[in-house]
Amino acid sequence: MTHAVRRRLFVVVTAALLGGCAAPERADEKPAAATETTIIIVRHAEKADASADPALSEAGRERAARLGAALRDAGVRTVFVSDRKRTRETAELAMAAWGAGVPTIKEYVATANAGAVAAMVRSEAPGSTVLVVGHSNTISPLLRSLGGWDEPPLSESEFDRMYVVVLRTPGAATLVRAAYPPR
Repeated sequence: MTHAVRRRLFVVVTAALLGGCAAPERADEKPAAATETTIIIVRHAEKADASADPALSEAGRERAARLGAALRDAGVRTVFVSDRKRTRETAELAMAAWGAGVPTIKEYVATANAGAVAAMVRSEAPGSTVLVVGHSNTISPLLRSLGGWDEPPLSESEFDRMYVVVLRTPGAATLVRAAYPPR
């Protein structure tokens, strides 16, 4: 993905997310300060095999690098990964494209309750942009816990989905569904 395409995607997603912001009722009234947390959720990239805790395949390593390029200008400050090798490897390869100011990695247990993971993301990264690298069976429950969205589970062959959640205080949330190309 070229820089121009990434920038255009960022502008489109930002415009879509900010479209729901309300203007003040009076000209002299300032809007209430809101804390917005942007949560980018992806599944780990392609795995090398069907073992219990596989590394990424070559295609997975390439996808993770493309994810990094796509998110280079997103300002991610914290990355949440499960305790599985493939999520950490996806995150580390993506972060390699970001250069200086590499974010903090925080680990959660892959089998943890989605509500607990959502609470951890909300409490540890309010007002910032975070990346959560999950699994085919953890993303839908996480989206439900973050904003009540009922997304179908990902199939074992889906690796290109990206969900951008913007949490606003108090209680408002927006979900943007996207995909990032395999090549």
